[in-house]
Amino acid sequence: GEGGFLPAMQSGALWVDCAPASRCTVSQLVPVADAGQFTFGCWLKTDLPAGSSAHVYIQWRKGNDTVRNESPSPLLTGKQDWTEISCVGTKPAEATRALLVIVVQTAQGKPGTAWADDAWFKAGSFPKGPAPPPRPATQAAAPPGQLVNTSFETDADNDGQPDGWSKAIHGQGFELARDATVAHTG
Repeated sequence: GEGGFLPAMQSGALWVDCAPASRCTVSQLVPVADAGQFTFGCWLKTDLPAGSSAHVYIQWRKGNDTVRNESPSPLLTGKQDWTEISCVGTKPAEATRALLVIVVQTAQGKPGTAWADDAWFKAGSFPKGPAPPPRPATQAAAPPGQLVNTSFETDADNDGQPDGWSKAIHGQGFELARDATVAHTG
């Protein structure tokens, strides 16, 4: 991917280029008031070396403190075409927010690449995930507890990061960019 993120409603996917021996994460923090089960998922496409993987998980939080990490989704390894993965978790009573995390982890010696698109978070248990909804004509602000910029295509403030998503890094580093040549939908 070149340049920054595309303006809203142009096609493309989030591109994560992960250096050798790195754990690259992209996340969004959302408020969650209701009790019960929730599912976070997205579509991932991977080109990863042996020993590397990509997955998603939910971290329940109260303020800035972690209450509990849920078990991650199944791991995607190797070279995979678009695959929907998700994880299901039950909100602890004391949790007020969910940190929704996409992880790309590479083994020693070789870099890896993954693309993410069409992320979703909803109440209930959907281990296989719902079909992506049709894209709206414009992206309105999401009500509390819902993901924003699920297609990773909006960068209204032109800061080079998809609005609503942030990155964290462990290991040697990674690059995060838009790739207009790859998309699950749109």
